Amino acid sequence: MKKERIREKFVEALKTEFAGKGLRFSRGGMISFDVFPEGWDKRYCLDSLGQDSFDTIHFFGNETSPGGNDFEIYADPRTVGHSVVSPQDTVQRCREIFFPETAHEA
Repeated sequence: MKKERIREKFVEALKTEFAGKGLRFSRGGMISFDVFPEGWDKRYCLDSLGQDSFDTIHFFGNETSPGGNDFEIYADPRTVGHSVVSPQDTVQRCREIFFPETAHEA
């Protein structure tokens, strides 16, 4: 339940319990949380792309606030981060950014 913040409290308890073990914990999708080795968040893929592979990298995510599993790549200076709330919102934002002439078509 969102109002009790159970997931956030659980993630904080895990961070405390496993402090210093090289693990990262974050809110995942709507009901999940993620556990992964330090440095293996969603930014990991950016290192594989190389500095000059793309002029601009756009990232769309729904857990973009601090503690969310999208935060690091959303806030990374190598990306242009977009916070979205649904698949439909993502489609609309992509239309506005990449196809502005059709952005308001149904």
